[in-house]
Amino acid sequence: MALRVHQGERAYFEERVEPLLGPDVTLLPEVGTPEKFEWLRRAKVVIFPSQWEEPFGLVMAEALACGTPVIALDRGAAPEILTEGVTGFMRGSEAELAATIADVGMIAPLACRQHIATHFAPQRIAAAYVDAYRRAIARHDAMQPTGTRTHEYADTPLPETRYDASSARENHS
Repeated sequence: MALRVHQGERAYFEERVEPLLGPDVTLLPEVGTPEKFEWLRRAKVVIFPSQWEEPFGLVMAEALACGTPVIALDRGAAPEILTEGVTGFMRGSEAELAATIADVGMIAPLACRQHIATHFAPQRIAAAYVDAYRRAIARHDAMQPTGTRTHEYADTPLPETRYDASSARENHS
């Protein structure tokens, strides 16, 4: 089991969690990026029991990019990142997460990778940001007196770009 235990949580972990782990569990220290992706590729599932409204669960996206399904609490960014029954499962409690672990075999690793490549490709994210900025500029300009528009570039089309996942993998290997 690879996990990060923050300094302020260490005593709780050692007192309450670690004793519950069986002899078949090996705790790994926090690992670097290449090792992390190797572990994610080898994992059967990533369990993401975040207790707060996480704005974006990078760990979930990284797991899916490695072809590993995710089981998460249905909160924060989980509904934005996961597709129920396709890339993993979202549940309302820790007990429901545990009960769902047996179902991860139904999730195809390729579906996880394709979901990330389709929904979180850098060009798609960049285009969404540009669209959001253009909408914000248009709202701003709509509140200005007629003839005082200052953001003419907001209507300039972006050049067409294509996302090449293979070159992205080469650049991040």
